[in-house]
Amino acid sequence: MTREYTVYLGCMIPMRFPSIEMAAHKVFEKLGAKLHDLPGYTCCPDPVLGRLAEPEFSLVLSARNLAMAAKSGRDLLVLCNGCYETLVEAEETLAHDEKARAEVNGTLRKEGLEYKPGVRVRSFIDTLARDIGSEAIRRCVTKQAIGVKTACHTGCHMLRSKEHPRERVKLLESLAAATGAEIASYPMDTLCCGFPAATASEDFAVENVIKPKMNSIVSSGANAIVTGCPTCLYQLEAGQSALRKRGVETNVPVIHLLELIWLSFGGDPEKMGLELHQSPVKEFAVKHWGKAETARNHEGATKGRDGGGSVG
Repeated sequence: MTREYTVYLGCMIPMRFPSIEMAAHKVFEKLGAKLHDLPGYTCCPDPVLGRLAEPEFSLVLSARNLAMAAKSGRDLLVLCNGCYETLVEAEETLAHDEKARAEVNGTLRKEGLEYKPGVRVRSFIDTLARDIGSEAIRRCVTKQAIGVKTACHTGCHMLRSKEHPRERVKLLESLAAATGAEIASYPMDTLCCGFPAATASEDFAVENVIKPKMNSIVSSGANAIVTGCPTCLYQLEAGQSALRKRGVETNVPVIHLLELIWLSFGGDPEKMGLELHQSPVKEFAVKHWGKAETARNHEGATKGRDGGGSVG
């Protein structure tokens, strides 16, 4: 039976990284699942600045998104760590706080909407790891990430859960490893990307977060950074740009997990929009995966050797 999800893209993906949106649809389709868009959704809103500045209004925005998602009757699959934290916490608050729920619904009724508890908010990382599994990803790989040694950045918002942070890190690492990539171990893997701090002081974020984190990554021998969060991705790219302006030569490709998986499934790096990255992701992808035709030739050679259609 085909798994079906309603997908929540958030703001950063359609605004800056359409390659992630494309990769999400392609990857889940290849894995036997279908993603349905959520028309008319708004910002989650931002889990840090937005909720601190306007907590009541932020809760209404979250409730509106949840109420719209509930109409689909499907789990809400979230592609951004920050959006995931915002929406899952809003769901928990509204499900148990009758007063807050009544106030929110008083506003939502103006749009003909009503929030009702029960929307299942899912991180795409949890869904890939626990609903689908790393082994299913390995079976779909047609061009392994040979020569790719990646430092995995999980991101703060994925670490804020009932699970131990190290277990959350392992989820991302297991999914990246399923593509054939080597996982680099580095001591600062749970350090923040620096995004919230950078909105207040770029100098502080660069010196106290980006610089030590990048030093740790480079020392590990990693030739790429993989993350599941588009905001972290943006910040790690922008942070390296800020470092270069300060005379520090660092330009490590930062790639989203879904982009990495789609490349390993035979996606053509020339047709993914990877040039919109601020780091050399497209050049990195072309070097390690080549074009789609190369992946097809690789798949054919594999079939000839072992009678199978995938590389495990």
